[in-house]
Amino acid sequence: MVSFIDNFKAGGMAPTISDGYSVKFRTVVDDEVWSLWIHEPQEIALKMADLCRQIITDGIANKLDESKYITVLDTCEN
Repeated sequence: MVSFIDNFKAGGMAPTISDGYSVKFRTVVDDEVWSLWIHEPQEIALKMADLCRQIITDGIANKLDESKYITVLDTCEN
């Protein structure tokens, strides 16, 4: 998450959109909380949002599978 937040580059002009959904990514680095808010994530940001939702869903079901998440992260590398 640190790498994703630190290396995120928004592209294009920010549209004025009042619908859709937003995601917020957070992580702790030393004694700081880093966060990144994205409206309508796309590409790698969408993959990361889906991965986080999957981890939460699996955690609630007590079915965490670290190897599955690592496979997804490997596809998100820049």
